[in-house]
Amino acid sequence: MLGDEEHAVTREELLGRTDVRTILIDVEAYPGERMQLMAIPLGRLIDRELKEDAFLQFDCDDGFSAPIRASRATNTDPAGSVAYLAIDVADEWPPIPGKASSAGPFYLVWENPELSRIVPEEWPQRLVRIQLVPSLRTKYPNAFPKSAFGEDAAVERGVEVFQTYCFPCHPMNGDGGERIGPDLNTPMNPTEYFRPEALTRLIRSTGSVRAWSGSKMPEFPEEILPNEDLVDLVEYLRYMAVSRSQD
Repeated sequence: MLGDEEHAVTREELLGRTDVRTILIDVEAYPGERMQLMAIPLGRLIDRELKEDAFLQFDCDDGFSAPIRASRATNTDPAGSVAYLAIDVADEWPPIPGKASSAGPFYLVWENPELSRIVPEEWPQRLVRIQLVPSLRTKYPNAFPKSAFGEDAAVERGVEVFQTYCFPCHPMNGDGGERIGPDLNTPMNPTEYFRPEALTRLIRSTGSVRAWSGSKMPEFPEEILPNEDLVDLVEYLRYMAVSRSQD
């Protein structure tokens, strides 16, 4: 689905495209394993002009929903990371380590992910839909501060961090395409019921603060979520809590 256009395609139709190719690639879901995959460059699959603030939203069958800036996801320049839609041709991919299912039948993978600092949340697995979102602010207005950022650059940066690391699983004020984690501002914001040091630990490693068998939140060590980004994320959350209390 792209914008108002909805078009369903089968695995066979994708495999019949002239731009499908075989790639040998390291993938996030199978650490240490180099896989040979049939895949289509996303920039070829979504071959249309997109606005600078457009996002592609990758919806998965478990409720995970990753918004990735369209210019990032459709890049074809080898100087940066290049995304592919990988296709499990005959349901032959192995289960993901620690899980009962594989990453297929469709999986967004990246060639040279280090070039554009691709993070784990940008490797959506078990894809069921790709949506074009012309503007996240327009589609999900409640996830953005209602007033101008003013001089608070940390909040502005924090919005970007939230979109990348948190929005794939957590709604904000009821807005979001995901169905996995709790809302991060209603009825309360985590900055209102966690001490700062506890909130930082929770984000870094949920199990170090509270653990249960059903938890799906991954760890975010510094090599994935740099300290400066974590500080900006907390500033954004704090801003949203204050904004809600003033409504």
